[in-house]
Amino acid sequence: MHDRESSSPWAEALIEQNRQWLSPYLHSLIGDREAARDLTQEVFLTALRNQDKFDGRRPLGAWLRGIAKNIAHEYRRKAKRLPVVVDAEALERLDEYASVWESHCAEPDFAVMRVKALKECLLVLTARIREIFRLKYAEVLDSKTIGQRLEMQVGAVNMALSRGRKALAECIAGKVGCLTHE
Repeated sequence: MHDRESSSPWAEALIEQNRQWLSPYLHSLIGDREAARDLTQEVFLTALRNQDKFDGRRPLGAWLRGIAKNIAHEYRRKAKRLPVVVDAEALERLDEYASVWESHCAEPDFAVMRVKALKECLLVLTARIREIFRLKYAEVLDSKTIGQRLEMQVGAVNMALSRGRKALAECIAGKVGCLTHE
């Protein structure tokens, strides 16, 4: 994204609050996860370029889904791919699910709630996992260096990080009621 477009508070909110549902939504429309990630960025660019056309009386997510559908259609046309077969009822359910997610998880206070939940959930982890997280994310050390400091094998460090992240994600999801990871 252009610096001017991506640095505005509107752009940051648009991306932060909608990224997690939009990419899977596009994936369901085109059947290609990597392409869906790229197209997600295209949806945001299109939305930012056309933000003056957004009707604030409609939900933002519905507007983004409309842009996503158009971009997915154009992608399939250019790629000469057959459309992914999604019946109208399934697409309607997908739209409903995205709308529910948006109304609950994309609210302005969601980031604040998520940070609060993260702090609470970190306290549930063992002291060892918290120390591994501190070394990894605060000191920005690699797994080998962490392993040397804590007298652990690199594989054990990586496993602890993976399990710790999973536990945090589940705990946070339980507290805020939304998945916080892709």
